[in-house]
Amino acid sequence: MALTDVTAPKIDLYAAKRVLAGRLMQNTTQSLIFRDGYGVTEEFSNDVMAAQLRILRHRRPTIVSRALDDANNGGHFNTAGAAQPSTKEYGLDLLEIYDNVVDIPTVLENMINIGVLNLESQGIEDQLTRLMNAYTFAKQIAAALTYDAQTGVTGVISYDASTDSLTDKFFEAHLKLDEGAPNDDIDVFKQEGRVAVFVPTAKQKLLVDEKSVFEVGSSRAVQLLEVGSAGGLETAPETNVTGYFGMLNNTPLHLLSKPLMTIVESYLGLDAGDLDGILGMVVASEATGRGVAFANNIKVVDSQAGQGVRLQPLTRWGVEVFIPEGIRLIVDSTFTNPVADDATLDIVANNARTQVFA
Repeated sequence: MALTDVTAPKIDLYAAKRVLAGRLMQNTTQSLIFRDGYGVTEEFSNDVMAAQLRILRHRRPTIVSRALDDANNGGHFNTAGAAQPSTKEYGLDLLEIYDNVVDIPTVLENMINIGVLNLESQGIEDQLTRLMNAYTFAKQIAAALTYDAQTGVTGVISYDASTDSLTDKFFEAHLKLDEGAPNDDIDVFKQEGRVAVFVPTAKQKLLVDEKSVFEVGSSRAVQLLEVGSAGGLETAPETNVTGYFGMLNNTPLHLLSKPLMTIVESYLGLDAGDLDGILGMVVASEATGRGVAFANNIKVVDSQAGQGVRLQPLTRWGVEVFIPEGIRLIVDSTFTNPVADDATLDIVANNARTQVFA
């Protein structure tokens, strides 16, 4: 079988030269968006060799002050019984693993003047980043939609493009976070650690259509929001490809790209487009725990298939939303929650994941 058509390329009746470019086109991968204290909490795990982490929260005392000279327990000595400390427990499963081996034949590298080994290693790291981003978003979105499906709970914020301001809805999400989560001893979710992500259409509306400082399209106006004054505008922008596009209400804003959302839908067993009505979310770092059992590592050994090398990636991680009140979704008014009343949504089994991770 011929490798290619040896008569091409040709201009008129004369053959033209064709060579393989010495440089490859580069892929662009969105870097890890959330990190410890920035949208998630990761302090619970550091290369822990376990399937599950049990995390404890020391409950705050329930004792209240009393008034002296009162008919009910108002004497010199407090007659109430002795109190004891208590905890609330959370589980963080570390059961998602990336470990598919890759063989690179020596003869393949001999036929092309490009370092396939290094490129494939970088590709594995990039793909792992994409999957961890999407897995984190999937757990957070699933928790928020499950919370919204509970009887008597409105867990999402609805946006009607014909009447509402998306900026107003962004601040409404912050208002909900300011209300805290009393059942988990959270009076108010800390401002530090809050992060917002928006899909491309919502980002466009924030930057162009909204009656806000973004409307002018001025990078200096965005910087004023970041630093809080007219001074210090020489602050260097973030250079990582995280989709960062500014701050509002002291909250970093990031892009949630369409390819990432497609992987999110796959992790949740949904069809492509099922979550198209989600415009964005504002999250507090205390609400979500993420742990990594193995550090990102790629082992290189001889290939068992023949002459060549085998790449053996091994990373295992887990994400759990402990406090769903700390995840506030902003959805289009036409969006229908795919979770039935009082049902749940979560990561599905391998054979139920709906799309190929392209």
